[in-house]
Amino acid sequence: MRANILSVAVSLALLAPSWVRAQEHEPAVDEEEPGTESPAESHAGAFEDDLVTGPLVDPEPYLQEAPPRPASGLLPDGSLDPCATELRSRPIGPLQVSALDGQLGMPSRACPRSEIALGGDVLIVADTADFYGNIRASGRVRASMLLDPNVEGFVSWEPLRYQTVISSVTADYLGLGYLSYGANARVWADGGRVLSVTGRMVLPTTSGLDQASQPLGLDVGVTGAWQADANFRFHAWLVLLGSIGVGEGPAEPRGGVRLGGGVDWRPYEWLAFVLELASGFGYTDALDLLAGQAGVRLALGTEVGLELAASLPFLGQRALDSGALPLAGTLMLSWHLR
Repeated sequence: MRANILSVAVSLALLAPSWVRAQEHEPAVDEEEPGTESPAESHAGAFEDDLVTGPLVDPEPYLQEAPPRPASGLLPDGSLDPCATELRSRPIGPLQVSALDGQLGMPSRACPRSEIALGGDVLIVADTADFYGNIRASGRVRASMLLDPNVEGFVSWEPLRYQTVISSVTADYLGLGYLSYGANARVWADGGRVLSVTGRMVLPTTSGLDQASQPLGLDVGVTGAWQADANFRFHAWLVLLGSIGVGEGPAEPRGGVRLGGGVDWRPYEWLAFVLELASGFGYTDALDLLAGQAGVRLALGTEVGLELAASLPFLGQRALDSGALPLAGTLMLSWHLR
């Protein structure tokens, strides 16, 4: 019995230092005062706040600026694309004004596009010295469609035409006008320049205007454009034209050439002013005309465009130099088709 008690006492004496050392290293747990959080709870609350309000990812990438966009219409070689525009509804190319029937000899644009246009043409010629006057007004519908990214087919028709000629014999006409159709194809583009070939056929679809002889007209030509600057676009054209009468009357074959050029100044993307110099030779006289032409073009939104143009010949047949007062004008409202 005494031996057992002595054995237990020795064991407790040996374990005492280890127990004391464990108590020294274990942190004491104080009693919590009311309204206070324990360190564990405080740490957990901070962790929950981080989950709700703390950044989950590094915000730096979202603060970096986006790379600048390339300029509109900029080609790989650094030149400007003459067929590009922020508002494609704004008309481009040579002014669509002509004194000849069915717009024969009028140049086409070098950049094909799809659109539908409504408007009209007017021609006024007053030659008091020769007691001659000619007044013509017509409505016009023009539809063009891309047959290929580089090829445009078009049809132009006068559903209503009024004309009166004042001379020794006065004649009036009210009825259908001329129908023309054709195509223009872009054949070359490089360094901000583009070149297209064009062609048009004019049919005598009038209802009594041409009686004994029905004129058939044809023209072929070349149109070029150059985007020299963001605000200046130059264009030029050369057109060969001819006509022949079919029916009981005389054939009266004719042939001539039209050439000219101009500049399209765009102070704003939605607004442009156009100045041109146009000339013609051989169709009605050695010098048919030398005319100044001017126009204004508007983009009325992203789909609708407007062109108002006028032409005044100051040299040629029945022009200002011969004492006449001729003036041709056009107004066309177009809808761009995507």
